[in-house]
Amino acid sequence: MTTLTVWVGGKVGDSIKDLPIDIIIYDPGNNIKGKHGKTFEEVVELMDIMPTLLDCAGIEIPNTVDGYSLKDLIEDEGNTKWRECIHGEHAYGEDSNHYITNGKHKYIWFSQTGKEQYFDLEKDPHELKDLINEEDYQENINHFRELLISELEGREEGYTDGEKLIVGRKPVDSLRHILD
Repeated sequence: MTTLTVWVGGKVGDSIKDLPIDIIIYDPGNNIKGKHGKTFEEVVELMDIMPTLLDCAGIEIPNTVDGYSLKDLIEDEGNTKWRECIHGEHAYGEDSNHYITNGKHKYIWFSQTGKEQYFDLEKDPHELKDLINEEDYQENINHFRELLISELEGREEGYTDGEKLIVGRKPVDSLRHILD
C-alpha cells in the first residue's frame, strides 16, 4: 500500500483550514511499481484521482483532464516533477478569497478588501499567527503572491493585470449557466 498526503481546502467561516487527508492506494496485483508503504508529501488535488485511476487501469488520460496521475509519482519514488502548489478560492461576499499553498506555507488574498495573510503551516498548522508583516518572510510572501498572480491571469473577473492583484473585482459564479 502507498499513502499519499493530500491537502484539501475546507470552508470554515472567514478563514480556510487546510486539512491533510491521506489517500491510500491498495494495489493487490502489484501493478504499480515502486516502494510500497512509502508516504509522499506532495500536494495533491481531488482532480488527480480520476487520471490516477485511468492510468492504473491502462486507459489513456484525455488531454482535457486538468489533474495528474499519481502513478508516475509513486513509481518514480518522488523523483517526478510535481506541482509546486495548489490554488483554492472561496466566493463569500467581503470574505471572498484566493489562496496558494504548498502544504507547508500558505498565502491568502481577500479579493474584495485586498487583505493578505501568510502562514507557516509547519510551525502553525492552525493558522493562528499571521506572518504577512514579518520581515523574515517577505521573500516567500512575494513568491507566493507572484504564483497567485500567475494563477489568476486571464480570469474573466480581472483579478490581476499580470503584475499586481486588483482589489474589488466581483467573483463570477462558475455554475451560473446551470441556473439560467
